[in-house]
Amino acid sequence: MLVRVRDELNMTMDAYETLYESSVAYGLRKALMSESKKSELEAKIVQMSLENGELTLNISEVQAKIEETERKYVEQKAIEEAEHLKEVELLKIANQQMKVLPSFNSTPLH
Repeated sequence: MLVRVRDELNMTMDAYETLYESSVAYGLRKALMSESKKSELEAKIVQMSLENGELTLNISEVQAKIEETERKYVEQKAIEEAEHLKEVELLKIANQQMKVLPSFNSTPLH
């Protein structure tokens, strides 16, 4: 009977030892996988940081182009408005002169 208890105890101990070993191996595999995943994620962080820097630079360049285009537009608009006002003024003067001319023609010559 004691031999049977001893054998059962040995089998139980072997089962526990196997279970412990497999759980340790599982833990090691998971730790290695998480380390591998961690290094992948760190590399991805570096890559995305570089991409973020490039996109930020791109944004700055586009904003500078927008500001330049707006500035040119404002300058061109001011020039066109000045030219338009000058042309309107010339037309007003021409109109006044045309109004004066018929009055000279309508006066009889003595």
